[in-house]
Amino acid sequence: MDDVRIISTTEELEILSNPFRLSIINTFREHGEPLTVKGCADLMNEVPAKVHYHMKKLLKINVFELDHIEVINGINAKYYYLPKVRFSLQIKASDEETLKTNVKHLMNLSISQMESFKLDFIDMTQKATKLKEQNPYKVGWLSNNKIYLSEEEYDELQQLLIDFIMEHDKKDETKRKYSFLMGISYKED
Repeated sequence: MDDVRIISTTEELEILSNPFRLSIINTFREHGEPLTVKGCADLMNEVPAKVHYHMKKLLKINVFELDHIEVINGINAKYYYLPKVRFSLQIKASDEETLKTNVKHLMNLSISQMESFKLDFIDMTQKATKLKEQNPYKVGWLSNNKIYLSEEEYDELQQLLIDFIMEHDKKDETKRKYSFLMGISYKED
């Protein structure tokens, strides 16, 4: 659990539930090395001012840390890194209103992740259709199933998937990049 950042306050949930900020986190995670705000913006094809604004929010809740400073042409270039590569969201609240707010932020975060995956999936499906890709596994696949698990099996499945993702989340020019959405939700009969 050393690589997991616990997100539990309303402020943290609000800041982290922004889709653009999640894109910044994913850019750093995928790059795997410290970046400047400008370097991140370049990788995202965004203007540095926009990334800088959102980085300030993420720095405020300690999602990023300063790695080092390089002086480049008399300008201090600050390099940041992602000390925790995974996040665990814990909904806590001392009152009903705060609980509702935190759940709303969690829902926004979930919806933005699903929307991002949906857009990736649609984009690749359309490109594959144009290229007449014959192998569906080169494009992607979706599955929505009901499974039955004990608490131990739930934990085992979660750890298995996390370990697999952590082994394959760095850019590798010899491999194809896939968008991966994972979730498991308890469902009452």
